[in-house]
Amino acid sequence: AKSARERGNEMARRRRHEEALAAYGEGARVLEGETSEGARELASVLELNRAHCLLKLGRFQEALASCSTVIQSNSSCVKAWYRRAQAHQQLGSLREAMEDYRMVLRLEPNEASAVEGARECARLLEERREKEAGGTDKLRELVKLLELLDGKAEDDEENLRRLRRITCVGDDCDDVIKKLISNRELLQKLCRLLAGGGGGGGRGGGGGTTGT
Repeated sequence: AKSARERGNEMARRRRHEEALAAYGEGARVLEGETSEGARELASVLELNRAHCLLKLGRFQEALASCSTVIQSNSSCVKAWYRRAQAHQQLGSLREAMEDYRMVLRLEPNEASAVEGARECARLLEERREKEAGGTDKLRELVKLLELLDGKAEDDEENLRRLRRITCVGDDCDDVIKKLISNRELLQKLCRLLAGGGGGGGRGGGGGTTGT
């Protein structure tokens, strides 16, 4: 198992992560069934090294599972918490990543990379909140506009201006927007799209905007 670890370390230094992953896995298989403290410690090291390779290979879900395995046997392993935070972050699970970065900082308060990771997650979470809030505001405005439209709406410059603002496009798209304004069905689809319901399926014809 130790020779497999050394071989894996050499492959990892050469950035040959697939080969390193295979070597670490080979070492782990040798240790299966071993119950001594030394064997358990080496098994954790091999699993943690596997997580490192899996992160480098973009196999984030597997990396997360490897880190969780190490944490179950050694909850004070800083590297396991840190690498699991990285895996969560890459998978878009920002709140979970934040929690793991915080655990790293409880164990190692001066770990600069964990501080930076936590800050980045906080920034991304704030961006996500702002985007969600903006989408809700746009949806309300679009639904209100839809309710006001009539058969001559394609000539209504005020509606054109408002829809241009809602859809965040320039005046070079006015012809498209005018067609959209005059087409109630397309507007309803846009409402569903902004609401996160996609372009089809869902509930009927656009919630509270049914009827013409």
